[in-house]
Amino acid sequence: MLVGLIGFGAACAGGCASGSGGASESPGVRGSADAPAPGMVAAGTTQQNAPRGNGEGKPIALVGERAMTMDDLSAQLAELAGGVALREFALDAALDRELAAANLRVGPADIAREREALLANLADESRESMDQAERLLERVRASRGLGPVRFDQLLVRNAKMRALVRDDVVITPELLEREVALQTTPRGRIRLFVNSSQREAGAARERVVAAPAGLRSATFAEEAIARSNDSSAGAGGLVEAVHASDPGVPAAIRAALGTMQAGDISDVLAIEGGFAVVLYERQAPPAMPEGTAGSTIERRLRGRLERLAMDALGQRLVRESNIRVLDSSMSWSWENAR
Repeated sequence: MLVGLIGFGAACAGGCASGSGGASESPGVRGSADAPAPGMVAAGTTQQNAPRGNGEGKPIALVGERAMTMDDLSAQLAELAGGVALREFALDAALDRELAAANLRVGPADIAREREALLANLADESRESMDQAERLLERVRASRGLGPVRFDQLLVRNAKMRALVRDDVVITPELLEREVALQTTPRGRIRLFVNSSQREAGAARERVVAAPAGLRSATFAEEAIARSNDSSAGAGGLVEAVHASDPGVPAAIRAALGTMQAGDISDVLAIEGGFAVVLYERQAPPAMPEGTAGSTIERRLRGRLERLAMDALGQRLVRESNIRVLDSSMSWSWENAR
């Protein structure tokens, strides 16, 4: 998916709330007397009450004989990822308020389904087995900084957003008919670069154009891994199959795809939330063979439309969170992560 497999929270990557465990409830999360599965943050915890990993002044590393504390690295860490962390924190708090107002809850089963859906999407997009999708997920997580804590938070966040948008997604017969046509006709294999900075996107494009023709795809992949904000970054920006008529693709990218041939590189394209560059590698076979069951196509369509609605919801809630950054290092990160 062009609108990330990982989702809004991780793309701010998203890219998302974690919990305190036990049988108690917090807004929007159904408590459970059962302990969370290994590696899963208990569903009842919000970021506001999550235990801190290190007490103030506690050593976190040794450099030679010197003990380092979080205070020693606070400015650097704030610049490196403070804006992303702040955005995720604000979104988690806003989601809890939205769920409480709607009298909705999510539980461990909802969170587990998010992981299953993520793996299924990765398998679909890469046309790999589920075992291979697991390995791909590990690479995506590593490229997006989604360690155990943030990845568990991402799953909880996605479950909450899905609960809020699920009833708003309506698939009409006409929409399903169009989707069947999209999924069973040839598409294009592309590489995608997305960045919030037009300058960064333009510089990446210039480096790709300057590379020898035979190395442009590899150069584009390096740029995507290093600097792209799209969920495809971990795979070098690779999107195996995208259709120029797909309404889920940003309009500017659809327009570019309609005129591109193998080897073409788009201009820098303005899309919602940033700027994109597309490398059209070659025509790809249909996503699904003709005659694929309508129920399979409908399930995938619903997942994509829910993802779009979730991204829009996340962007709106962050905009409405009235965030005011007071620290100079955090401010630099916040402004450059927007």
